[in-house]
Amino acid sequence: MCSIFALSQLFGRMLKKRVFLFLIFSSIAYLNLHLELLVSKNLLQHVNHFLIYIPVLLLLGPVLKLFFESLQEEKALSFKKEAPYFIPCLMSFVIFPFLFTLSTAEKIDLISSLYQAPSQSIYSYLSLLAILIFSFFIFKIASIQPNYFKKEVPLTQKGLSILLGISCFSFIVLLSILSLVFGSLWILKLSTILFFLPFLTLSLIYLRYPDFFDLWQSDIQEKHYQKTHLKGVSVSESLTELRTLLNDEKVFTDPELTLSRLANKMDLNPHQLSELINANLDKSFTQLLNSYRIEEAKKILQDDHIRTTLSIGFKVGFNSYSSFYQRFKQSVGESPSDYRKRFEK
Repeated sequence: MCSIFALSQLFGRMLKKRVFLFLIFSSIAYLNLHLELLVSKNLLQHVNHFLIYIPVLLLLGPVLKLFFESLQEEKALSFKKEAPYFIPCLMSFVIFPFLFTLSTAEKIDLISSLYQAPSQSIYSYLSLLAILIFSFFIFKIASIQPNYFKKEVPLTQKGLSILLGISCFSFIVLLSILSLVFGSLWILKLSTILFFLPFLTLSLIYLRYPDFFDLWQSDIQEKHYQKTHLKGVSVSESLTELRTLLNDEKVFTDPELTLSRLANKMDLNPHQLSELINANLDKSFTQLLNSYRIEEAKKILQDDHIRTTLSIGFKVGFNSYSSFYQRFKQSVGESPSDYRKRFEK
């Protein structure tokens, strides 16, 4: 499931969010494979996977952090600021020259020691260190999230916070296993299920609701900005400017358009633009963009019978066909292809 989700991010426009999701779920897919080999003891027959999961896990931590931060607030990535978080991953590659010098028999002996005497196995100690570092990133992610459990908080935030909580709990279980107190494989199997449950759930949610991450990002940003008021802002002039940007300049066709970017174009801050849209148009930022994108798609579908529906979806600003298809059908009541047929001669 995670592999399918990761591969799905390669189809469509390569946005920053898609790159993050590809790295996250491809890493999860490999970790799933490795844990399956470990739990089933098939790692003894696939010794080339020995310890390879450690750099993957140490890469997953900072990538997850960057992904959640990008949803929290749109800003350019700072290499100088973020590079230190990737140092553990880079340092883990030091083990590879050592691994390449080991024979297959030596690798089998090291893996066997994990099953026979976990408390004396180098595998356990290295795994414990890697998961401690990864847990640091989990708690960093938890620390930047807003309070999700107030009544006015949108469902998407509550759902993701619950998944994050499950993930944190699963790592407590993993740490207890790798703390060298337990060596039971059935506990490891249980922790494996708990570890992957949040990510598998996210995959299913995304496959069913392609706009889930877009809606969640909008929820987070609007929650972050909602306390600001429009004091000193000419609402009528701002609404006129907003309509000009949408109707004449068609800024909604930019798939990377965010609340903060549109606010900058209008010389407002994101707080003010969010309130302007919610209070006067009775829509969220994401709903507003999607409504304009759907209307633009309808016009193209009526007049252009050559362009594919996929290219039309991208042209009007959607970043995937599944998102375009679902939003269009939800709004119009039929698929883009069926809608087009009504206007064909």
